[in-house]
Amino acid sequence: MPKRERTAEGRPEDTGRDRRDDDSLWKDIVERFFYPMLERAIPTLFADADTKTPPRFLDKELKKATYQVKGGKRNVDLLAEVPLKDGASEWVLLHLEVQGRGGESLPFRMYHYKSLIFCMFRRESVALALVTDRRPGSEPRLYESRFYNTVTRYEYNNLVVSELDERELLASDNPFDLALCAAQRGLKSRKDERQKHAYLRELLCLLGDRGWSHEDKRRLLLFIERIVDLRDRELQLDIVQYENELEKEGKIMYVSILEQVNGPKWKEEGLLEGLQKGRREGRLATARNMLGIGMTVDQIAKVTELPEEEVRKLMH
Repeated sequence: MPKRERTAEGRPEDTGRDRRDDDSLWKDIVERFFYPMLERAIPTLFADADTKTPPRFLDKELKKATYQVKGGKRNVDLLAEVPLKDGASEWVLLHLEVQGRGGESLPFRMYHYKSLIFCMFRRESVALALVTDRRPGSEPRLYESRFYNTVTRYEYNNLVVSELDERELLASDNPFDLALCAAQRGLKSRKDERQKHAYLRELLCLLGDRGWSHEDKRRLLLFIERIVDLRDRELQLDIVQYENELEKEGKIMYVSILEQVNGPKWKEEGLLEGLQKGRREGRLATARNMLGIGMTVDQIAKVTELPEEEVRKLMH
């Protein structure tokens, strides 16, 4: 009997965080910045989209239908109708899956939902896999199967966080690009609290300088804090203080989630005294990172509050 060739299914891995929380985090930021996300991920669809009209999200409607299908009791991350500039054209169904480490084969998952969506709506859909963590190197980026000379090949758009150009993301005025950069840096610093701290300070400074709305900044701040996932208590307190400084300058009008979680207790425990410890090392690490992506000495000195001469010494 001919062997059925299908992409192999991966095994779940322990990521240290609840994947459901990560999925919800990504869904929230994608829905908030849907068109900026589309501009980054599928620029041809973005060019044709009527961005003055909000998309219509259909994933809740589809979720109910999947319970009636064998093997369908999974959640499609996001399904949206995207209006086009040509009013006579039908809206495009966009299917987006957020995929981190572990779990089943991503190509199979994409094809599975493509089939469900077609059965329900009798329409083809545009598909995007937003890959937020590292996948097995052997995993293909499309779905293929062969069974008794019956061949299926399904290609879809891939946006892989770890492969994006860091400098381009940092220089972009697209708010979704800053979210992608935060996710990329969360991957790079997964077990390094000092590196997380340095990245957070840099990202928060960039967020403060952007001319986006208060609510956009608030949502991005929540996302950045959670995706970088700083856990060191003293370094958290330093970030709280830094955010308070940005708030006083009118750059970020929002009380940090870290402060909300910890409440006034951190003051009562005298933990504020620990802020000075390691702060200089954190600023130096931030300066090195910024030099590495080509930022100027005066820009770095402004962000880190280090003397320009000290920044120049790091260049040698």
